[in-house]
Amino acid sequence: MQDFYEVLDVDPDASRERIRRAYREKVKEYHPDVNDDSRARAQFTTVKRAEEVLTDGTERRAYDRLGHERYVAERLNGGQTAGRRSSRSSAAAGPTATARQRTRAGGNARRGTQRTGARGSRSGRTGGRRRSGSAEKSDDWHSVRETYSGFSASGYTVRYLWLFVLVASLPYLGGIAAFSLAHAGTIAGALGSVLADPAALATDRFGLPTLTAAIVASVEGDPGTGAAGVLILFGALVLPVAFAMTVWQLRRLTVWQASPLYVPAAGGPLLGIALNAGGITLLPVDALCYLLLPLAALSTLLYHRFR
Repeated sequence: MQDFYEVLDVDPDASRERIRRAYREKVKEYHPDVNDDSRARAQFTTVKRAEEVLTDGTERRAYDRLGHERYVAERLNGGQTAGRRSSRSSAAAGPTATARQRTRAGGNARRGTQRTGARGSRSGRTGGRRRSGSAEKSDDWHSVRETYSGFSASGYTVRYLWLFVLVASLPYLGGIAAFSLAHAGTIAGALGSVLADPAALATDRFGLPTLTAAIVASVEGDPGTGAAGVLILFGALVLPVAFAMTVWQLRRLTVWQASPLYVPAAGGPLLGIALNAGGITLLPVDALCYLLLPLAALSTLLYHRFR
């Protein structure tokens, strides 16, 4: 029978944050939505119970003091736990399993009075199984890929939702880049004027057109604007949809509780278009809506995706 530290594959002295990271990794492997094995639900329940106990300071102290079997019997009403899928789980039967349980129970009972010694013993027991830094990083990435390729009940895959975010983001960023190149001289002059008189930002656009005007000109076929406005409009419309679907899916799978604030941030370009159309054309407003909000949403989402 595995104890909760073994279920999450962490050391007895692991920090709360390390335990939570380990829990998220196990969720990616055992959540029923991404694992169709018949035992996945029981395994996920055990992982969740282990995380709940080990991240609660009071319960963890009781668990360390009592040992796994006694804690389960006294505090969890004898509830059964399911270990991780491995060849060892099928071998833990009969007299061998009984002897192993007696040995582990003795070790757990000593943990309350000789915690430091138990940690050393556990470190020695698990040292041979500990992966190197590069191998662990590779396994983490493999686990992430498995999670993000899992099918959801709605028929979409998280992997394709990430692709959707990129498909929406790249044309938008390309449109912003094209607009900036087309007005590079004006932008450079504006920067010089702002450095000389920052207060001018509140009243002057320094000859720089609004992105809404660029979108209109591009849609009307203005050769001076090219496709920049069309690309910006495409991204402005699709970005909020892509972020909303991805955030909803991540929260549903409990892989990572992505904040709903990503969606309004990704909707910044649409807000900018609406404000420009309503007569609000201040450069700081444009910078916030068209650049800062969508870039912040995209960069932080990708950070959590690949960390």
